[in-house]
Amino acid sequence: MKPRDPKARSLEALQAAMDRHEDERARSAARGPEPWPGDLYALSETAGLPVEWLVVERAASGRCRVVAADTHPALGNADVPVPAEIAGGPLSVRCAVSLEVGIETLRRGERTGAVDPEILDPVRRHLEDLAAGSLDAAPDPELEDWHAEVLAPARAALLPPELKAPGPPPRRLVRRAAALAAILLLLAALGGLSALAWQFHRGELQARSEIDRLVQERQALEAGHQRQLAALREAQVRAQPQRPPEPPPPSPAPLQPLVNLAYASFYPGEARGDQSEIAVPRQATHLFLLFYVGDQEPCREYGLEVARRGASSGSFTVRDLRPLPSQEVSVAIPRTQLPDGSYRLRLEGLCGGERRELAVFEARLKENAR
Repeated sequence: MKPRDPKARSLEALQAAMDRHEDERARSAARGPEPWPGDLYALSETAGLPVEWLVVERAASGRCRVVAADTHPALGNADVPVPAEIAGGPLSVRCAVSLEVGIETLRRGERTGAVDPEILDPVRRHLEDLAAGSLDAAPDPELEDWHAEVLAPARAALLPPELKAPGPPPRRLVRRAAALAAILLLLAALGGLSALAWQFHRGELQARSEIDRLVQERQALEAGHQRQLAALREAQVRAQPQRPPEPPPPSPAPLQPLVNLAYASFYPGEARGDQSEIAVPRQATHLFLLFYVGDQEPCREYGLEVARRGASSGSFTVRDLRPLPSQEVSVAIPRTQLPDGSYRLRLEGLCGGERRELAVFEARLKENAR
């Protein structure tokens, strides 16, 4: 059997890499610039070190859990490998080197790609084991120099000033880290395909729901839901004064099973008339809508007008919405108020003493049996 020409193999690999890179760019353009779990970022604070940061979790408060990742092939007990044959590889995720950063830190950085969704589960398990003390966080002997000269300085660069150790790092360590980074980049360039995979091929986009982050906000969301439900009941009473007052509904149960929330997000700039289809799980009791309002000057309060297409009744407005620290406005609406069908969502804000329209979205709800 005649062996294949190495040059032909390299050209085929390069073409496949460029195709994956174009697919990633298209998904990024459609998704928008917001950081999501699974994304990889290069940050200016660690630009002098050969390390990237994997977004593992994002909270509504604007804090994100990130984990260091690099192309060093050696692995320790607390590390998760990303093979070259799957999205994001080859990469070594260092679960022992993690911290929380503000979302603005990621927005200032450069998104370099995303790992395959299957990588996030073992990374989260390692983080839980490290927090519980059932996994040793000390680096293996063969990674001690790499940890001391690259990973530890990278983590320290992202810490707040009050948590950083006093004094600059020794110049000897900085020179050694720079020399080691240059050697690794040279080896990757000589390897050809490894360099292309690290620079251009960052797998498919991870569009993971942010429902997990609601665990830490259970009490705040429950209070917000109660206010919104009270406003809806008051609006219904005003619209139908001739009807006798209905008995108040029972107090809503605490948000223990978070799977009963269906999540959907909207971004400004979407063309009017474009309709987003939202698949709602059959067991969902509430629909949690998230509207990104961006860097514009925040309004004093926001409101959402919901109108069902093709129905003479069923329209209502939710007011007194407040923006979150992450420049988003959230609202939870009971599933009973939003049966399957097409809706027009109009977001308005009380800005500068006047109420004005901010964005209009078209959405279609459809029950998903899964």
